[in-house]
Amino acid sequence: MEDPNQSAQKSGRFRSEDSMSRQALEAVLRQTAALNAMTQGDDEACQEVARRLAGMAFQWEPALELVRATLRRQGLFQSESQFDAISQRVAQALFDNPESHARLEAFWRQLTNGK
Repeated sequence: MEDPNQSAQKSGRFRSEDSMSRQALEAVLRQTAALNAMTQGDDEACQEVARRLAGMAFQWEPALELVRATLRRQGLFQSESQFDAISQRVAQALFDNPESHARLEAFWRQLTNGK
C-alpha cells in the first residue's frame, strides 16, 4: 500500500510550503515527546504564561499558550505564520486527546497553584 503522502506528492497536490509545514510539524512532535522529561517547575516560559493568565481556569487559551511558550523556545520555525499554524495544530491535538488534556490540565493546576 502506498503512503498517502507519497501519493499526494506524486500527484502534485503538495505545495512546497505544505512540505515545509509537515517537516516542521514532525520536528515539533519529536521534540514535544521529550517534554515529559521537562522539569515543569523550572520552565520559566510556562510559568510566565501562568502569571499572565492568573486566575483563569484550564481551557483552550491556557492550553494554546502553554504549547506556544514551549514551541517558541525550540526555534524551529521559518516564519510567524508557520509558528502560529503549527502551534494551533499541536495544541488542538493535545487538547482533544483525553490523556494529553488531563496532563496539560494537571500541569496548569501545578503552575497556577505554585506547587
